[in-house]
Amino acid sequence: MKHRRSERGIALIICLFALMLLSGIGVGMMYMADTETSINRNYRDSQQAYFASAAGLQEVRQRLMTGSPNPLTFVPTRLPNHNDAASVVYVRNWGNGVAKSNITPWDMSDPAKYPDTEFCHENFTNAGTLLVANTSPCAAVPTGTYYTNVDSNMPGTLGTGANVPYRWVRVTLKANNTSAPYYVTSSAAANNIPICWDGFNQAPKPAGYATCDDDPPPGPKYLKSVYVLTSLAVIPNSNARRMVQMEVANDPPFITNAALDTDDLVNVHGSSVTVNGFDNCKCSCVPGSGSHPPSCTDRVTHAACTGNTYAIYSSHTVEDSGNPALVAGTNPAVAENQQFPYDVLGLIDKYSHRPGAVNVTGAPYNQHCTPQTPPAFPDCGTLNSSLGTVPAPFPPTNPNNPVGAVNQITYVPGSVRLESHTTGAGVLVVDGDLTIHGGLEFYGLIIVRGVLTFSGSGNGQDVNVLGAIITGQSSIADDTLGGGINIQFDRCALLHNVTPAPPSLLSTHELSY
Repeated sequence: MKHRRSERGIALIICLFALMLLSGIGVGMMYMADTETSINRNYRDSQQAYFASAAGLQEVRQRLMTGSPNPLTFVPTRLPNHNDAASVVYVRNWGNGVAKSNITPWDMSDPAKYPDTEFCHENFTNAGTLLVANTSPCAAVPTGTYYTNVDSNMPGTLGTGANVPYRWVRVTLKANNTSAPYYVTSSAAANNIPICWDGFNQAPKPAGYATCDDDPPPGPKYLKSVYVLTSLAVIPNSNARRMVQMEVANDPPFITNAALDTDDLVNVHGSSVTVNGFDNCKCSCVPGSGSHPPSCTDRVTHAACTGNTYAIYSSHTVEDSGNPALVAGTNPAVAENQQFPYDVLGLIDKYSHRPGAVNVTGAPYNQHCTPQTPPAFPDCGTLNSSLGTVPAPFPPTNPNNPVGAVNQITYVPGSVRLESHTTGAGVLVVDGDLTIHGGLEFYGLIIVRGVLTFSGSGNGQDVNVLGAIITGQSSIADDTLGGGINIQFDRCALLHNVTPAPPSLLSTHELSY
């Protein structure tokens, strides 16, 4: 009994110890939950800032589109310069407690006004020298008036509590040294040369071009300027901050080397075949008769008409028989065994994914493409429909102003046969072989992955294709032109053969400033 009395109170001590242990565990769990909540909140705010920054980039990208319904009221026309207001544009976006006057990216004196702490790393030129070249946030910006302000037009949210919290987007032209130490030319030579986009690659502005956007260009290619867009977003209250950068460029018109460009051997036979490399868009032409090409009275003297466009441009040989009419301003009219300059698969991918492109497996064509044993392409059957609307009359009386043309990008995911006087305008993309029989009127560009076969019942007088055709290489058969085909090169048909689309996204990445 005496020993047992000495153990009185031990249960209370154990209970208190257990209570303290459970309290510690509870406090720890509450702390962990609070930490987890804070981490989730910070992640959420960070993600919101990232997508808000991306939204700003997409707004400006859409406003840079050729034919945009809400174009920027000002676009940079020269590379960044410390004393040139035409060299940098800031698109400012305010609301949700942030006043327009409190968004001053060009002012480093007040961190609360969203200063541009990244600009010095874009190799901004100040009297021909680099302003800053380091990896730290910018501590200063150039003196002088080097920018112009433009208001955001974020639909329904500008200046309201629902404002998407990107604060500004900076727009500049890209130079060779913009991404130093990475250069478009693979070297630091000619740092301050503007960078142009040819629809597939970036390259420094060629000699003779005043800008990348010369129209018409002095050289063989149409080009477009590459823009660098930099966006800053800051979430109210949490101050979560993300900066994203994007390079974009409008696609230039795609002008071919010839009326027919091919990466295959070509068989041309019959006096009723006409392939005309003279530019119908520039020549003053009178329609020909029979197998004779149109008569253009100013071919010899009109440089734009004679130009450097071939009738046929081939990476293989062009075998002709039966005295076909292959004419052009070049001498000779046909270029054989040349290096083929086009990526046909790239062209097919590009145009088939353009906004508004119509796949013939859907409405209104509802074609069924039957798989074939490779290397044969799927068989998409026969089409005799309207693939866009040709000008009226066809060919147009005024090539520079065709009346009634409605362009369409038509994508055929396999081989197809066009019959019974098919018509169309815009871009026809055939991801297989193309056979034409029974007449065709097409205004624009035709891209064929495989073999082109024209066996139609034409007479060589009526124009079948006004624009250009590009075909890829096939190991199965050769391109065959017969049956009275008439292909007439026309720059106007190629210049206006697509509907407006946002500029191509060339690159995007996040910045740490």
